[in-house]
Amino acid sequence: MRHRWSTCSPAHLARLTMLALTLGLAACGEGEGEAQSDLNAGARAADVEELDADGGPARPPIDPCALLTEKEISEQLLHTISPSERTTWTTTDFQVVPTEVDWGVSRRCEVAWQSRQQVSGSPVARGLFNLMVFRRDGLGIPESKRRPVTGAGPEIFKHEQVFYVTKGDYAVSLTDFRGGQDTGGNEHAGKVTLLRAAAARLP
Repeated sequence: MRHRWSTCSPAHLARLTMLALTLGLAACGEGEGEAQSDLNAGARAADVEELDADGGPARPPIDPCALLTEKEISEQLLHTISPSERTTWTTTDFQVVPTEVDWGVSRRCEVAWQSRQQVSGSPVARGLFNLMVFRRDGLGIPESKRRPVTGAGPEIFKHEQVFYVTKGDYAVSLTDFRGGQDTGGNEHAGKVTLLRAAAARLP
């Protein structure tokens, strides 16, 4: 058994470099935000083992990058922009580039995005967030440490800086998505919307 840590491997760095060239992002480091260092405390238990061709842990048969559509992501990204700033935009579309990266027995999608609205030839907003799918029995977060999320049911909860949804045999985590308030000021409304959409596509 070989441990796998949440650091950038050479292959991971190569993927992120290509992604950064596409969107102008510094994706491995400052672009991932403070939550990246705490990524998926519960999923780490499932990630410490490599795949074993002779019968080791099986990866979920679910493409993490297919759990959300570009339209669903763009709609929530728009809510991360202040209403006063949005009134000056001539386009509300976003470029969304999902890329699956190797992550042991879990499956992880890194979603780089940028606004099509530009200033001086550069996007006015850009970022990166992560979506991961893994087996529910690898979650490893006791009920006592799961924090409820406003406006969500018990299947959606928060641990540290990571948001989770569970359904059947699987769980999905969302990390570094920066916002999406509803009209009532619920700061986590965008995360809840995306997690519900992802859960709807789980078996």
